[in-house]
Formats: sequence, structure tokens, C-alpha cells
Amino acid sequence: MVVGLLLVFNHQGGKQKAGEQKQSDPNNLETTTNKVIFPITFTNNHVFNTFGIIASDTSIFWGNSGASVITRRISKIDMRYEVHSSYQSMLTKDSIIEWCVVGI
Repeated sequence: MVVGLLLVFNHQGGKQKAGEQKQSDPNNLETTTNKVIFPITFTNNHVFNTFGIIASDTSIFWGNSGASVITRRISKIDMRYEVHSSYQSMLTKDSIIEWCVVGI
């Protein structure tokens, strides 16, 4: 039963450069956020998505600092996200974002 359910789901993932940290504009997400195009279009919708950050060797973190990835929009064909760290200079743009999406 569980194996049958897992076969229904479409699992996709990948990695890409984190890119520049910038404040997104809710009225213009197309040009102010980073984009992932899914290799396989979902027929229905996504069920789960997650990100991981691999900081580059030149990224510098100290004390109670951190970084995060925020999903701004997700559809059947792509998703838009933005990257932020406690201070903009901490996470350099050559860091890597790993992403995973599960859908139907």
C-alpha cells in the first residue's frame, strides 16, 4: 500500500547558486526573486517543498547568526524563492541552495 502511494508522488530536486540577497517586491516577484524551473511539470499540485543552504568557503558566520530560504510562489511548473542571512555579507552569492519538491 505504501509503495503504491509513493509511486503516485513526483519527487524532484536539484541545486543552484544562491544568488544575490535582495528584498523582493510582492508586486514584481518575476524580477526580484530567484527561480527554479521543475524538470517535470506537476499534473496536480505540490504537497511538500524544502530547501537546504550550503554556505561557500568565503561565507562568514559568527555568534547567533543564520540564513534562510523563503518560498515566495510555487506552481505546477516552477517556484520563486529568496535567500537571506542575518547580515547580507555573511552568505555570499556563490553559496549553494539545494531544493526538493514532492507533488502529484
